[in-house]
Amino acid sequence: MSQQQLIRLLQEKERLMKNFERSKNLMKVSEACSELVNFTKNKIDPFSPEFKDTNPWDKSSNAGCCSLM
Repeated sequence: MSQQQLIRLLQEKERLMKNFERSKNLMKVSEACSELVNFTKNKIDPFSPEFKDTNPWDKSSNAGCCSLM
């Protein structure tokens, strides 16, 4: 095996190892979807009518028509 071929093989191995390491941190789409569903179920939506705290976007005292410039 020539020196040039060895260098190419080592570079290819390094590239593949980087891809492999990166793939360890990936998650499946189904896992991501279930985490998103769990997150939305556990968080209170501030725009929901059931939201108990003050909502600065709800029932503004000076509510009127929208003006565009």
